[in-house]
Amino acid sequence: MFQRRVSAAAVGAVLRLVVAVLVGGGSGSRGSTAVASCRHQLVFDVYDGYACDVIVTSSSKDDDSAAAVVMMSNEGKVPHNATALRLTLRRADAVSHKTGRNGSGTTTSASLLTHLPQLRSLEVDVSETRSFPAGLLSKLGAVSLQRLSLFRSASTDVSDYRLRLPTSAEGTFATSNSNLSTLVLSDLGIEKLPAKTFSGLTTLCFLSVSNNRLSSLPFGLFDELCQLSSLSLAGNRFVDVKNLSLMGAGQPRRQRCGRGLTRLRTLDLHDNRLRRLRAGEFRSLRSVVELNLSGNEISVVDADAFSGLVELRTLYIDANQLTAVVPAMFDGLTGLTTLDVSRNHLSEVASGTFRNLTALRSLHLHENEIQIIMPETWIGLDVLTVLNLASNRLTAIDESTFAGLCSLRQLDLSGNEVTVARADAFVCLPALERLHLAGNLLPDAERHRSEERRWWSNSAASCDKCGSVSSTTTSAAINGGHSMDLGQSVYPRDYRTTSTTSSSASSSAVAGLETAHVLAVVLAIGAVVVALFLTVAAALYLCLPRRRRTVLDCHQRLATSTYSPQSRNNCTLDTSIQGMYIKFHA
Repeated sequence: MFQRRVSAAAVGAVLRLVVAVLVGGGSGSRGSTAVASCRHQLVFDVYDGYACDVIVTSSSKDDDSAAAVVMMSNEGKVPHNATALRLTLRRADAVSHKTGRNGSGTTTSASLLTHLPQLRSLEVDVSETRSFPAGLLSKLGAVSLQRLSLFRSASTDVSDYRLRLPTSAEGTFATSNSNLSTLVLSDLGIEKLPAKTFSGLTTLCFLSVSNNRLSSLPFGLFDELCQLSSLSLAGNRFVDVKNLSLMGAGQPRRQRCGRGLTRLRTLDLHDNRLRRLRAGEFRSLRSVVELNLSGNEISVVDADAFSGLVELRTLYIDANQLTAVVPAMFDGLTGLTTLDVSRNHLSEVASGTFRNLTALRSLHLHENEIQIIMPETWIGLDVLTVLNLASNRLTAIDESTFAGLCSLRQLDLSGNEVTVARADAFVCLPALERLHLAGNLLPDAERHRSEERRWWSNSAASCDKCGSVSSTTTSAAINGGHSMDLGQSVYPRDYRTTSTTSSSASSSAVAGLETAHVLAVVLAIGAVVVALFLTVAAALYLCLPRRRRTVLDCHQRLATSTYSPQSRNNCTLDTSIQGMYIKFHA
């Protein structure tokens, strides 16, 4: 035991000596101006923690492993119970080149930065090293680490920066008792991810490798991420989905916790260079609920491209190069509730295009080039409530244009080229609450404002396409009110972050209340009156005992005193008693 302690002390002394030499320590040298003291600072912009400069020494310049992690500071110390930490990594050789002399004779202290068992959040600035040393987390003793983010400082040149990750390490970000749940590797210029980068991260839930330079991933990269629920590969250079290695290694291997990506719920692939979606490329992602493919170069979507996505609820395929959509594109997406095909190059919407999307509630087709809506286009969309057709090239709308949309509540036709809008165009939309027609070529907006009454007063029973649905919708009072906007464009450019508000009910809707509703209001008022009466009665009842004690006290004093007609103060009440005071006449 004694020999082990001596050996540990000797190792620590040697490391201090090596670092002191590297930074120019000694009586004839001066302290490094490249290192700063540890200081309090927010980590992840939320957690109160410490910020320190750290020197990572290694056996050679090409070695990515961390032989030692040494904190360099003129003052300050990170306590062992620290829960949040921000580190600025510097190589030992880089620090030695930044050391100079000023004749002050001060030396920079060095201490081993190890054993941080309570560390939960860690941010690492890799701007100066341009590499992440393998084993850094193990050297820190961060066995309880939950959140890890690698970042570069704002002053770094984005076009020139490239972060290199260890190629030979087993589990670059794993520790002996890995509890890591969040890993952020965004905006680092990463061009390659080694196959074992995420080994051992069996508890990881959120992974972001967005805005890098990745064009392909090795097979089996995600095999051990069996708890991962959110994966972002946005802003990279992927051209084909098969290069994402979403299907696994393709050959049996020993798994630590099961099969990877089996619990994935959100997959973000926006702003890549994907051009074609082939059949079955997502079939292994059966648990995915949201898929974002916006901002790519997709021009072809094969039949059954989304087969296997049985849990998918939201699909963004906007801002691509699609010229047509056909029913086969959406085969198997029977549970889809939100579909965004906006900002493409669609010129028409064919009949039955969305017939398989029986659960769809929100459909966005704005900013296309749609001129024609074919008959029975909306067949199967019985529960659709939001339809956005803004900024297209529609010229006329009539009764058949939106036939079958019996549950539609919001319709946006703003920014089109509509010159004719017949008064019966919306007769088959009994649930419609908001209609936007701003930015069209209607000849007389005021005339259409006056026709608003005709549109809303059209009898839903005259449209046989909605059946029983039309009979359940009666008036604006039931639906929360109707509104039509002809004067300004109100549709949101990014509807994902905006909420839709209902317009107030018109005064004419009050007259349409049924007798049952009036009776319910009367009964409610009566109940309020009864409640007030009972409250007053209860308050009086609580005051009665105190009043009784006051009167009794007055009678007792009269019985025990000698009464004199000249004295009128024989019976006096104690004014300190709270309650009702009574004047007693003998």
